[in-house]
Amino acid sequence: MTILLIVIAIAFWLLGRLRDYTTQDHQLPSEGLVNLEEMLRKGDISEEEFRTIQSSTRSQVASSTSTKSQSVRSPEPSSDSSEG
Repeated sequence: MTILLIVIAIAFWLLGRLRDYTTQDHQLPSEGLVNLEEMLRKGDISEEEFRTIQSSTRSQVASSTSTKSQSVRSPEPSSDSSEG
């Protein structure tokens, strides 16, 4: 039983390390836009592809920003605890 608990603890630790490692690899949306503009200048993508990717990126950023702002809100303090 203790061996199983140790294996589970190690698995959680490894998954946590892997998760931290992969979250550091994400680009900021502004960096991605700069890369897109460079690809457009080089001719790697067309103007239509650029606009399509740009609009989808903006919509993803807007949805993730609204989700984050909703989850960051703290609950309002309850007035029930001030009863004397």
